[in-house]
Amino acid sequence: MREVLQDLRFGLRMLKKSPGFTVVVVATLALGIAVNATVFSWIDAVLLRPFPAAGQPEQLALIETHTGSDFIHNTSYLDYKDFRDRLTLVSGLAIGRFTPLSFGPDGQTRRAWAELVSANYFDVLKVRPALGRTFRPEEGADTPGAFPLAVISYKMWKGEFRGDRQILGKKIRLNRHDLTIIGVAPPKFHGSVTGVVFDVWAPITMAQAMGTGNGTLTYRGTRDITSTIARLKPGVTIAEANAEVASVTAVLAAAHPGTNRGIDAKMVHIWQSHLGATGILLTPLSILMAVCLLLLAIVCANVANLMLARALARQREFGIRLAIGARRTRVARQLLTETLLLAGAGAGCGLVLVLWLGNALVALMPRQDVPLDFGGDLSWPTLAFTLAVALAATLLSGMAPALLLCRAELNETLKEGARAGSGTQTHRLRGMLVLGEIALAMVALIGAG
Repeated sequence: MREVLQDLRFGLRMLKKSPGFTVVVVATLALGIAVNATVFSWIDAVLLRPFPAAGQPEQLALIETHTGSDFIHNTSYLDYKDFRDRLTLVSGLAIGRFTPLSFGPDGQTRRAWAELVSANYFDVLKVRPALGRTFRPEEGADTPGAFPLAVISYKMWKGEFRGDRQILGKKIRLNRHDLTIIGVAPPKFHGSVTGVVFDVWAPITMAQAMGTGNGTLTYRGTRDITSTIARLKPGVTIAEANAEVASVTAVLAAAHPGTNRGIDAKMVHIWQSHLGATGILLTPLSILMAVCLLLLAIVCANVANLMLARALARQREFGIRLAIGARRTRVARQLLTETLLLAGAGAGCGLVLVLWLGNALVALMPRQDVPLDFGGDLSWPTLAFTLAVALAATLLSGMAPALLLCRAELNETLKEGARAGSGTQTHRLRGMLVLGEIALAMVALIGAG
């Protein structure tokens, strides 16, 4: 530990002596780390953890309905009830219906975005309210309009109701109907359509009152249930659950040929679904992540070249240290420590850029009324990924000068130091790094095109 602290102090002194070099390297690393961390934060929010407030998200899956032409439909409410009653490998099955509503008193309304959900919706997701309660099992009865209740979002509670802690029991007017507020969702919970920020949740039995039409609850062919969320029992795989869904689908097709013939349903991982932003952004984000990793490789090659040039300028210093008894590994470790300090500073600046770029994905989307949120905050997975990228940048950027030092002969090191960094081996290595940068840049350019 004492030697490590000495290396850190010495590295800081050496970097202070070359402020221009330090600024250029830190800025270069900050760019490479920031773009990777930003894209990873989007992947984390859209694909890996689309329901950040949900408990045990690894057990969640979605049921999607397809036709023979593989066109994706939503589920009907009556099909959902059959799946709910017949599936044995899931511990719970919930639904949500994307529904735009008018909010506010007559003549002063504005648009609000709601999900009409089954009574077990929050229980299946294991989402606990920030205030009040969620829906009880009996509030999911099939009596239309019997339970005019609402759970509002944390954003609406803070914005429209100014964080009033006496909000429970008060009325909220939606589509000219008064609903009683029974709870407030947690801050990070936005709903079950990835990327969409909902304002309110109400029982699906309020569908007709909320303007969806009579068919939502009564006609099997009305497939307007947006999301069908399953929580698998412990130890059950997607393949096993999918086989059971297929068998139930076949039974429904035989029992209701007029509405279910040619309809196929399957269980999928959340990140594989076609619901919301997941279906739109899965391929673009995968490509973007690959391009960002390519950019990181270019950045590391560039920094490695700069570090190598700086190490060549210090060869006489290294030669003297080796001549008086310093171990090659100790000197190489010193070079890696300096690179780690630069990468750490680059990661710190990169995290600042992540905060700035975090919501840029929303800005790139076409203008629309639906409120969107694709994450981009500094979550623990994003911080861990940034640390991993910084360590990778340290190794990739610092290994070239460290390996060159370990393989160099002492006499040659002193001679080359006196000649200000000449040498066939070093020039060849620097040339290879430059060629590598150009090749990677061409690949990135072609990929972008």
